[in-house]
Amino acid sequence: MGQVEAEGRTLEEALLRAARELGAAPNSLGYEVLERKGGLLGILGRKAVRVRAWLRQEGPGEFRVFLGKLLGLAGLDCEVARVAMQGELLLAELQGPDSGLLLRRDGELLEALGYMTERALNRKREQNLRVLLDVGGFRARREQELREKALQAAKEAMRSGSAALGPLSARDRRTVHLFLKERPGLSTRSVGQGPLRRVLITREAPAAHPGDEYPPQ
Repeated sequence: MGQVEAEGRTLEEALLRAARELGAAPNSLGYEVLERKGGLLGILGRKAVRVRAWLRQEGPGEFRVFLGKLLGLAGLDCEVARVAMQGELLLAELQGPDSGLLLRRDGELLEALGYMTERALNRKREQNLRVLLDVGGFRARREQELREKALQAAKEAMRSGSAALGPLSARDRRTVHLFLKERPGLSTRSVGQGPLRRVLITREAPAAHPGDEYPPQ
């Protein structure tokens, strides 16, 4: 639902009715006054204010409405417990009886909900908003797990020349790339297609010194 029109005896009442229809708080709305009605000098006759209102593209208000509807359509008994903005990053904590379902298969459903919400919020935004959903500290645990796996894969790559980690989501692959970026003697790249994409870690060849011939003949 993009815009609604509502009427009230005062501007505040009209905005309250619009907010109820949009499922949002009145202070999360942008609005335009379409008409003001009143009797002589605004004293006689019925007073009314008619407005056109919409959700401002500020992130949290619009986000709560969209994700709440998405969770309902998916039949998941969860709600948005907390929302925080860090620049153009929107962080949200979900909780509820079905929150555990979001973490199955390394948080695949949680990732999908975040992606769909991010796409929906950015349709009319000039500057893209990034959305990161979490349940009970899952993100921190998952990042630590990925770092440990990446470290083991890096050791294997140094021994044998290469090692693969995955399949991984785009966000998880980025975590691995960044973690191993500064480790000397290693390089990483994503390989594979679609949901089978993984991170390939390879041992770099030692730099040749001036006058050396590499590879050796």
